[in-house]
Amino acid sequence: MSDDFLSQEELDALLKGLASGSSEQATIDENVSKLVDASIEGFSTALNAMIGYEVEFTKEEQRLVEVGELIKRLPEESAASTTQIKWKDTAFPFLIFFEKTLASTLADIMVGGTGDASAPLDEIRMSALNEVVNQMMGSAATSISKTFSLTVSMDPPVTEASKSENCTKKVEELFATSTVSFGVYSVKLDGREVGKVFLVLPQHIPGESREPQTTSKTVESVPDVSSNIQEKKEKAVKVSPVEFEELQPSEISQHDMSKLELLLDVPLTVSVELGRTKMTLKQVLELYNGSIIELDKLTGEPVDVLVNGRIIARGEVVVVDENFAVRITEIVSPKERLTSLR
Repeated sequence: MSDDFLSQEELDALLKGLASGSSEQATIDENVSKLVDASIEGFSTALNAMIGYEVEFTKEEQRLVEVGELIKRLPEESAASTTQIKWKDTAFPFLIFFEKTLASTLADIMVGGTGDASAPLDEIRMSALNEVVNQMMGSAATSISKTFSLTVSMDPPVTEASKSENCTKKVEELFATSTVSFGVYSVKLDGREVGKVFLVLPQHIPGESREPQTTSKTVESVPDVSSNIQEKKEKAVKVSPVEFEELQPSEISQHDMSKLELLLDVPLTVSVELGRTKMTLKQVLELYNGSIIELDKLTGEPVDVLVNGRIIARGEVVVVDENFAVRITEIVSPKERLTSLR
């Protein structure tokens, strides 16, 4: 070939190099990035409440990757959790891979262990891990809803032990495109790193405008539309709590009274709630004769009187002929009763 032209082999090599370089610089869609960050915030909140350890997630990377490259990045052994995010009028997959050491640690803590990273992911531990993931997903959905100011929910996750050779099929079944959004976070419990979590999402959220994150690359001059975009973003949606109208007592007719009398002999369960608290499975398993469980009510604070599980009054505990009893001090208003039903 002439010195003025490149051979086909040289062209192929050049194009391959350009493609490789662009893949390394590919940035994740801004909406997807916000969703991932909100999910991690929810994960951290749920785990801190469930396992009794200080949980810390550290972002290692967020970017777009080809499915082929993704498979190479995933751990040899992991626990894979699959769910769907229900977003407005659509739904899209959310796939999470827990590195084996992280999955074993969380599962072992949940069954009352010390967090053994080498514990086998047997049926009991996988069931415990799936419950952990279920709580994490619920907390993530709440965090995402708050971030985007809309109602987002997730299907119950399905968690199973997975090996690298099974990952390709799982990713290809869930994602139709050859490029996906990929996030990697390391996880620490009380300052000790216990493994990584890998998040896989679509390239962009279906139905949402694509907003790539800004990069340091120099771009050509374009018309200034940032002010218009900022103006649209700043349009706040006015949100206010629902105001329940106070229910007023009304006269009961003789006909209605006769109907009511048919129900007067229906038995109802009345219970008195001294207080509540939350405990992890590990803390419950460690209870013994003489253990003290601290409740959320203060000494002298009124107890709740419930009928069929619904609060109807409050009162103070007294003793009548060596039996405990409750002196009613407050009848809960109809508005508060409606609130307790939500």
